[in-house]
Amino acid sequence: MDYNKRQLYGKLNRREMLVAFGVTGLSTVSPGAVKEFPAFFYSNVAEMKRDLRLKEGDTVRTAGFYRAGDGGDAMYVIVSDETLTIDEGSCISLANKLVAVLTNVRAVNYAMFGAIGDGKHDDGRKIKAAHAYANTVEVPVVNLHGNFYLGETKDILIQTNVDWGATKF
Repeated sequence: MDYNKRQLYGKLNRREMLVAFGVTGLSTVSPGAVKEFPAFFYSNVAEMKRDLRLKEGDTVRTAGFYRAGDGGDAMYVIVSDETLTIDEGSCISLANKLVAVLTNVRAVNYAMFGAIGDGKHDDGRKIKAAHAYANTVEVPVVNLHGNFYLGETKDILIQTNVDWGATKF
């Protein structure tokens, strides 16, 4: 099942899971890993934020930050922890005092934190949040393209490996 082509709302049933993994692929997945399979898919973060059905413990996958395919696709776990610092990238505020927390991350990019990369919008705060998260969980930042304007934000601390590819600042 390709979530870019078909939006799925609600829990996956057995048939949908078989289609998503394929019969052979599902047989190689451990029972514990199936619990980590996202229960909800959204085109973007705004759709996730609007869904009032989400509850603590749900796993969520987005196909992009602003729109499907924009590079900001990510997986989140839903928690009800009011002590978390909301940066709208690694911790995204939802309805009913819930928070979507970025999870299963091997690397981050700026789009996952809402940076636009058009050279016009000030993406500094979002880039700083991406590096702060990467520093905390010790993952690289891999951002291979985009034209990023850094306006007001200063002192972006970079403590992990970075691959900027053709990215321009």
